[in-house]
Amino acid sequence: MKQYFTFGPDHRYGGISLGNHYVVVVAKDEEQARLLMMAVFADQWCAQYSETEFAKNITKYNPTKHTEIIARIGVDKDE
Repeated sequence: MKQYFTFGPDHRYGGISLGNHYVVVVAKDEEQARLLMMAVFADQWCAQYSETEFAKNITKYNPTKHTEIIARIGVDKDE
C-alpha cells in the first residue's frame, strides 16, 4: 500500500529543506508507513494521505516529490 507524506516549510532532513515536498512510502498498512516516517523523520513531516486523498490535493498544492529521500528510505522508486 502506498502512503504519501508531506512536509511543511520548517521541516528539514539532513540540512535539506523539505517545504512543499512529499515522499511515497510503501508499507503493509497505514500504521507501518507512519512508523517508518517516524523512524526516519521523527516529527519533521506534516500529513499522511492515501493515494486517493493525495490525488485530490496534488493539484491544489503542487508539491515536489523528493527523490533523494525516497531512495534513502526504500520507498517506491518506480513512480
